[in-house]
Amino acid sequence: MITAMNYFLKMKRLMGTRVHNIIVIALSVAISVSILIFQCKKGQRSSSYESLVYPVKYGWGYDILVKDSLFIHQESIPAMEGNMPFTTKAQAMEAARRVISKLKKGESPSFSRSEIERIMLFQ
Repeated sequence: MITAMNYFLKMKRLMGTRVHNIIVIALSVAISVSILIFQCKKGQRSSSYESLVYPVKYGWGYDILVKDSLFIHQESIPAMEGNMPFTTKAQAMEAARRVISKLKKGESPSFSRSEIERIMLFQ
């Protein structure tokens, strides 16, 4: 009688372990699928950025659109004193391109002074 009871207790533990393993595997698969779906949606989001470069008084500015909605309106050179616009269309286009690149990476779209100085080399 004792051996039969021990047998049933061991079987109960073994079945509990198997159920536990099945639950862990199922949760792992669900989490993996969720991460995959999130990454796919993140890829879709990154393609929704657009830039528009336009003339302003004495130079050029740019807008950044996210899903066709205005996100950034920049009529002057960021990180520089005063409200001076970009002197060339190429400079404004390069600044807008770098902003979009930063946004796609999840970074802040702000510029340091040295980044602006490199952009100002574009003609």
